[in-house]
Amino acid sequence: MADNKLAPQSKNSLEQFWFNEPDWSAKGLPMKGRSTFLPFQDTLPGSVMNQRSWALQAPIAGAINMLTAPGRAATGSDPTFNPEEEAANFALSVMGGGMGASRAAPAPAGSLGMNAFHRTAIPFEGNFARNRPQSQNSFSGPEGFYFSRHSKDPTTDVFGRHVIQADVKVTNPAPVSQVSFGVGNHTTPRAVLPVTPVWAKLNNIDPKQGGYVIANSVADAIAGNTARRPNTYAEYEQQFYSALMDKKVFKLVNPEILTPGDVSLLKLHGYNGFEYKRPQTATSSMPSQIVALDPEQIVRKAAWTEPK
Repeated sequence: MADNKLAPQSKNSLEQFWFNEPDWSAKGLPMKGRSTFLPFQDTLPGSVMNQRSWALQAPIAGAINMLTAPGRAATGSDPTFNPEEEAANFALSVMGGGMGASRAAPAPAGSLGMNAFHRTAIPFEGNFARNRPQSQNSFSGPEGFYFSRHSKDPTTDVFGRHVIQADVKVTNPAPVSQVSFGVGNHTTPRAVLPVTPVWAKLNNIDPKQGGYVIANSVADAIAGNTARRPNTYAEYEQQFYSALMDKKVFKLVNPEILTPGDVSLLKLHGYNGFEYKRPQTATSSMPSQIVALDPEQIVRKAAWTEPK
């Protein structure tokens, strides 16, 4: 018979599961044999030689792999790193893929690269890279690669004469909503993303940081129906962490000013950029733009310099 019995735990807590896991910061957590809902992992599912051990559930392990992927890719500490397979494993585990997938999911229909343009004040040769200073297509933060659908428009003109044409592949853009902040009819484009306790712990988030709201749902966060903030910070901190455990904390991600934490949260939810089209009724000045999170999503096609 298969040995499906679990060794007794010294602590019935998440700490015990962490203790059994390998060094996840240097090498991705193995997904094979993980249960989607129960905290165990099988070595040979369905076999009489199977051994079962305590382990993090597949959705949590997949989320950790997504968060540590940029560091493992940059340092080369994980020789088995396969971003496509890890993304597929995470998506399948969250959507009910069972014990951990081993095959990459096919690209969705219509996922061919979009013809887009990037302008800069200083010309450069070669491909886009994370370590290259970026003259981006908006008031941008330290992350993301910004493009316009047009080589010459009011958005791109102010960023320089040097034009790079590229195919930009954003296969799963994050939805951008016009979020109400409760001041008149003014709205601001934001991606409203649920915050998970694991992501909050790994990113050491501080309730004092801006961009977080407490609401019963994404729809409420978009409509501005958010929890009223208490008078003291101590009360707010208690309210924040209680809401976090109830899955009622949301991050309002600004596509124009992406931080490393924003990128990790976008990837946690399976998104790899933005394809924002400014609606005619928008009260914000943020222009239409395409944002890729990684240089691997960009294939450079041509470059030229516009006359002065």
